[in-house]
Order: sequence, then structure tokens, then C-alpha cells
Amino acid sequence: MERAARRAATKLRAQFGIRDVILDLRIMGVSDALLNGPAMRSRDNPVYKNVFQEGTAGEITEAKLREEPELAERILERLANVEDFPGKAAAQAGLKEALEKSFVIRDALDAAEMAQNKAGDAEIQARLAVRVALEKAYGMLRAAFPGQRKLVESF
Repeated sequence: MERAARRAATKLRAQFGIRDVILDLRIMGVSDALLNGPAMRSRDNPVYKNVFQEGTAGEITEAKLREEPELAERILERLANVEDFPGKAAAQAGLKEALEKSFVIRDALDAAEMAQNKAGDAEIQARLAVRVALEKAYGMLRAAFPGQRKLVESF
């Protein structure tokens, strides 16, 4: 059971890593759309700075895996307040889709990791219970056959 839970968590970690790469591409797409649109090729433009308040797209894509979806969500919210421009709708839709999938896979990964931890704990508890039972049986055999250590050890 623990092995299956570990495999499931490993698979979801890989999927989350892939979703992060796709989310990175969508963030870069939003940056490109802004730079080719209202920001007029300048990261110092107020429109670009407003949407990318946490830093440039490159800096945001380097964020920790678990933090990046929230950063992307804030970018998406601020992008919605920018006046329409060519490429905005496509960049917005791409980021929104990637963001939704990232949240879904992250939630699934969290559940799988919790299941893995529970399965690991259950396995440890089972092993401890077996050990205690064996020690108890050993003690009972020693009490039943005093002085016959070889016989008791043979069990």
C-alpha cells in the first residue's frame, strides 16, 4: 500500500513539474503580449510594471513551484484590468487554462502526498505491532520452556 501511494505521489510530482513548465510559458506569453502591445517594448512601462508587480516574467518563472500559481493568479487578475489590445485575449486565456490545471494537479499532489504519509505511518505501526507480538511470543516460549534456549530460538 505504501509503495503504491509513493508511486502515485511520484507520478503527480512529475505532472506538477510539467504543469509548471507550461505555466512558465504562459507567463512569458503574457509578458510578450504586453511588451508587443501597450508596454511598447519596455519593462519600465507603467502597464507592464502594474501587471508584473512581483518582478519580470523571468523572475516570476524562477519562483518556487508551489508559490508560482498564486503569483500567476495575481498577474491574471491585473491583466484583466488592462485595456484590450491585440493578443490580450489569447494570452489571458492561455494563462487562465494553465493556472486552473496547475491548481488541480497541485491539489491532487497534496492529497497523494498526504496518502503516502498515512500509508507510511500505517506500515510503521504494523511493523511495530508485529515486533511487539514476536517479542511477546518469544517471552511466552521462554517461560514455557525454561532452560531450553536452543528449542525456543528454533521457533
